[in-house]
Amino acid sequence: MASVKVQGRAWRLKLGGIQVKVPVSLTAGTTVSLVYLEYALGLVPIGTEPKGMFGGGNRQILPAKVVSSANGISTIEITNSFNLMSDGLTMKQLPDKSFGVFEGYKALYYKGEE
Repeated sequence: MASVKVQGRAWRLKLGGIQVKVPVSLTAGTTVSLVYLEYALGLVPIGTEPKGMFGGGNRQILPAKVVSSANGISTIEITNSFNLMSDGLTMKQLPDKSFGVFEGYKALYYKGEE
């Protein structure tokens, strides 16, 4: 986000895509990658996914930047115009130690330091 003052009022402009929170301390300003996937295993009952989507589809590697980090929670902003999930979601740590957030048949993952 960028701050801009217009006629004495401060406005915050979002320049990229959505922001997500991850419960891990990351260094602000660093770049990371997030993975977007539709119909990943476990998100919908087997056999109800569209044809060709078993195990997931529409996989995208999304560029992102850590915009802030405090109290063990980092805010990551996707740096392109991705908008297929809601803004402001919070990821949870998964059993494999990666992080994920789920919205219906959509999933967004952060795999950790690269």
